[in-house]
This record gives sequence, C-alpha cells and structure tokens, in this order.
Amino acid sequence: MVIPAIDAPKSKFKTARDAVKLSLDQEIHVTQQINGLVELARKQNDYITINFLQWFLTEQLEEVSSMDNLLKILERAGNDLLQADEYLARVGVRAIPAPPKE
Repeated sequence: MVIPAIDAPKSKFKTARDAVKLSLDQEIHVTQQINGLVELARKQNDYITINFLQWFLTEQLEEVSSMDNLLKILERAGNDLLQADEYLARVGVRAIPAPPKE
C-alpha cells in the first residue's frame, strides 16, 4: 500500500477574501466526502454508520455556513478589512442579518 504525498497547504493569498473562499471550498469538499461515506453506508444498509456520520454532517453544515457568512462579510466590506473586523467583533460570523422584509 502506498500512501500518496500531501501537497503543502497554501499560505499566501492576495486578499482575505481569497483565503476565506479557499476555506469555504475545502469545507464543501469535506462535506461531499462525508456524503459519499453516507451513500456507501446506505448501500450496505449500515444504519449504525449512517447514524454516526450524522454528527459529522451536522458539523459540516455549521462550518460551511460559517465560511459562507464570513465570505459575504468580506465581500460587503470590500478592501476595508477594518469594517469587516468591526462587524465581526460586534455580531460574530454566525449572525448574518436577514435581508429586510418587504
């Protein structure tokens, strides 16, 4: 058995948005991998594993949501990272306000 090499993580980004976008993409990829495990467990009628993986899916939902919210905050702030920082200090990444109701 050969264990493949792992690429070094990217550590330099042009913008904060680029770093968060990569993080969001990675969280989505991990979610897809877990979904693949759930699908395999389903094909095997392995309900215990499906139940076990549910915790990971719940965590991934939270992580994808957080990274998506952070990306939206950075996109709204544009080049003014202090505005993003102030907003995050005030309300946090999980508290994106809903659009106004009409």
